[in-house]
Amino acid sequence: VYRCPDHLCRVIQIDFSLPSTNIARERAQARQLTNVHFIHGDLMEVLHPSNHSLGKFDYIDCTGVLHHLQEPAEGLKLLKSVLKTDGGIGFLLYGEVGRTMIYHMQDRSEEH
Repeated sequence: VYRCPDHLCRVIQIDFSLPSTNIARERAQARQLTNVHFIHGDLMEVLHPSNHSLGKFDYIDCTGVLHHLQEPAEGLKLLKSVLKTDGGIGFLLYGEVGRTMIYHMQDRSEEH
């Protein structure tokens, strides 16, 4: 993992889930990361051209989000619209088959 000096970069964390946002905030504080800005909200609203002033991103990491959207293709299109021309994007989509082991582990943990 590459750690950028705080004065050279900033990280924007957007999450619809307030508990997830709070966990991310706690993890950043534990690591003394001061360049992370947290936004609790709907990705489609936060990044909508009429609502945001975050600028263009060098890199977007979108993990476990797009498949939850009503229109996943529109979400990807919106992400692309806020990505710099030479920027990069990584995303993870999952479904029931790909998460079989996770569901199994969750079931087992509930039994104990």
